[in-house]
Amino acid sequence: MTTRALLRDVGATTVRHLVTIAGALVTMPVLARTLGSARLGFWGLLGTSAFLLALCDLGLGAATLRVAAGHDAAGAKRGARLAGLVTAVLAVPVAAGCGAWLHGVALRLPAEHQADARRAVTIALVAGIVHAIASAMRSYAHGQGRLVALAHARAVSALAQLVVTLALVWMSPSLTAVAVGYAASVAAEGLLSVRAAADDVWAKGLPTRDERRALFAIGRSALVTNVSVALCVRADVIILERVTTLEVVGVYSVAARLVDQGFTLVKQLSSALVPRLGTRSADRASVIHRGTMALGALAGAPLGAVAAAGAPLVVLWAGPAVDHPVLQVALTWLAIANVFAAIGEIPAAAISLAYDPAVVARASVASTAMNVALSIVGGWLVGAGAVAAATAIGNAVLAVMVWAATCSALGWSPRRALDALAPAAIATTVAAATSLAAQRLGAHPIAVVCAGACAGLAAAALRVRGVARGTEAATP
Repeated sequence: MTTRALLRDVGATTVRHLVTIAGALVTMPVLARTLGSARLGFWGLLGTSAFLLALCDLGLGAATLRVAAGHDAAGAKRGARLAGLVTAVLAVPVAAGCGAWLHGVALRLPAEHQADARRAVTIALVAGIVHAIASAMRSYAHGQGRLVALAHARAVSALAQLVVTLALVWMSPSLTAVAVGYAASVAAEGLLSVRAAADDVWAKGLPTRDERRALFAIGRSALVTNVSVALCVRADVIILERVTTLEVVGVYSVAARLVDQGFTLVKQLSSALVPRLGTRSADRASVIHRGTMALGALAGAPLGAVAAAGAPLVVLWAGPAVDHPVLQVALTWLAIANVFAAIGEIPAAAISLAYDPAVVARASVASTAMNVALSIVGGWLVGAGAVAAATAIGNAVLAVMVWAATCSALGWSPRRALDALAPAAIATTVAAATSLAAQRLGAHPIAVVCAGACAGLAAAALRVRGVARGTEAATP
């Protein structure tokens, strides 16, 4: 694969998420100012429920991705059909259970908003089922390297959500309007994802018995990993719903959304590298090393600035509804959590795609167990800050275990791994220190975060350059 092709794929996936972020940057402050923190918190719970429906594929979507990144495109296409069928069967009862829970939570809203919340639950969960079913075809297209087409699908989806949501909220500021916007997004991305997966690969029907066994064997590990990751990322708001108010859930959801969107943007690098981490890749070790350096620096710099001094910028963006003491605490720990996620992202993908996915599954289970246990205990005893800190600790456990497995699989020394991880640590530390200094000097919130991010990136770039020179000097 040429450098030009890699840059094209990275650019496509980055543009795809830039459009999503642009939509979120416009819609989130509108929703925070029109819905208020309580209904915003309810939407956070509803969005989490819709997201969790993706787990109903039993890991077959990830198995399809693994096969599609290899040499059996026909088998991958049959696997995608099986994943969609399994998801369709399981998602309906799961959605019904989520709906029953959310109808109970809706009773905590003011009486005049409860009927609106129940309508939003129905619309969003139906859309979530459709999104989960279509994800199998996205996995096939992703593994086949059709990143430009998927980027187009996501861009159209984000634009549809933005236009529909803003138009309906302008007419009637309600949760139903937000849910319809989400449904429009799902419909657009689903149709275009199916189109992206269309090709001339002939694959009739469902997988054979042997193919099913292989897919479910991969899927078991992938399911454990997916459940663990979902709990790490999404269980926070569910736990908070039991221990605090919907207002705090709303503020926490805004902090999590901002941090997650920023991380997901830079994570598009790892998405573009997926076809180069599978079994058909000849330079996997180099891709892991260089990709981790780049991803760690790109994530650590902005997240370090947000972790140290991001709250004023969020309040400026989302409005007074999120001006709460828990905001900076949540930003700090969630940003740190995503730095740990960044340094483990590429090696985890490589282990899952080319080695033993059970390794990642075990690491995910350990991470999730730590996260959930600390979140429950800390949430009851301390509050929202402890729940965010538990996420960071859980992600740290995952990163350590994944890197230990990577070094073992590739025969790397600790020094080789530290070379890959150093840019993230440097970027995060320098960005945090710079943003705090700028804040104390009275700089504008935008200038504070930008100064920290730029300083972090510059420091990390110097480290990456030093590692590259050392590698060149060591090459005969």
